[in-house]
Amino acid sequence: MQRLTALFVAVICASGCVDERPPRPEPPLGPTGFPLTTHAYTCSGDSFVVATLEPDGGLYIFLPLDGHRLEPVRSASGARYQAGDIAFWMKGEEARLEIAGRSQPCVEDRGATLWEDAKLRGMDFRAVGNEPGWVLEIGLDRLVLLAYYGELLVTFPDPERIDVNDPPSTTYRAEAEGHHIEIRLTPGPCYDSMADAPAYGATVVIDLDGRRLWGCGSALH
Repeated sequence: MQRLTALFVAVICASGCVDERPPRPEPPLGPTGFPLTTHAYTCSGDSFVVATLEPDGGLYIFLPLDGHRLEPVRSASGARYQAGDIAFWMKGEEARLEIAGRSQPCVEDRGATLWEDAKLRGMDFRAVGNEPGWVLEIGLDRLVLLAYYGELLVTFPDPERIDVNDPPSTTYRAEAEGHHIEIRLTPGPCYDSMADAPAYGATVVIDLDGRRLWGCGSALH
């Protein structure tokens, strides 16, 4: 009888078992073409929450003092994740954090989202500039540049890195897709009234195919 029951279950599953987990929405693309799987929120009481979707469908939230892995649960609207007495609900730019029965409304900080997402994708440095607008991400084995208000997106693999101590600076050089880039990072406060942070940790100068771009950036780790 047990063998017949197991066989019956196997036949039913082979014809299409139903996944009880709620469907997971496709993440939007970030400015440099990667799926935007991490979002940063400011909650009531000035709490800061970073939530990142994991490949298996779970959600990891980073709270000010610790982190928790949550599992998806059914929700009438939006996406809800829970583990024990901790739950997190997200819909658009709104979210809600629940801990031990206490609920806090949250709203996404779009600027912080882009920086936290780059960090959790393994990038080491991020920079932005204006007129024309551009975004730069630097990782261990690649540079990603979105330039000219989104008209040009290039990934430069395996850039050459040159560090100088006096005065301190770091230069990257690379070529890809017919483009040549040279980037110079000079540490020290950098201010850009049009960007998404009051102050950055370095001045960034980019020479792209003979055209110079200026901006500010900061290390992500």
